[in-house]
Amino acid sequence: MARPVRKDLVDPDDVTAWFLMARRAQFASHRMARLCGFSERQLRRHAQRRLGRSLQGWLEEQRLVAAGPMLRESRSVKVVAIDLRFKQLSHFSRQFTRFYGLSAREFLRLHERRLAAAMAGHEEPSQTARRSARGRAG
Repeated sequence: MARPVRKDLVDPDDVTAWFLMARRAQFASHRMARLCGFSERQLRRHAQRRLGRSLQGWLEEQRLVAAGPMLRESRSVKVVAIDLRFKQLSHFSRQFTRFYGLSAREFLRLHERRLAAAMAGHEEPSQTARRSARGRAG
């Protein structure tokens, strides 16, 4: 007997809803299947058909996609690895490097440099404007 499909939670044809459901399920296929009202096997079939790849491979990729913004926000490699439920920090580091092409620490340093440059860029025009205003007033 087939379990009823819970369309209120996720429509297997709505790929845009998949990421949100994956986050809610903490990137675990068995949790995602339960939330969607499918068996894990049904969800794997839907993933293969709609995403064109395995559910597990897609979930791993989405977990790493989520890691970048989380790392920029928390600024802690260890916190992000734990939040994304990696059992080993070294595994997270290897996967992150493979996915982004640089280590999580390098990613964080690059983000901090870009942030500092952006902030310096925002301060510079206002300082220039103040100098110009002083020159016109004097």
